Amino acid sequence: MATIRQLPNGNWEAFGEAGRDSEGRRRQYRRQFDTKRAATREVARMELEVAAAAKAAGVGPTLSEHCEWWLAGRRGNIAPKTFDSY
Repeated sequence: MATIRQLPNGNWEAFGEAGRDSEGRRRQYRRQFDTKRAATREVARMELEVAAAAKAAGVGPTLSEHCEWWLAGRRGNIAPKTFDSY
């Protein structure tokens, strides 16, 4: 799951996981945009690209990756204390 945040300079940053390379190391992406809308579009594009690559390779996310994705989707939508209990 990707994250979008506003930087002190007013730009928006999109960053997230892009799967693993052939040696098993995590691949990540981090890009800056002028608008939140552009960052949101990039996140959606990257998530589709990562999912398509995993499907083509016949590899799904690990349990750990899926749990991280699920938790990231809950952050900000539930009380911080509830999130910490997960």
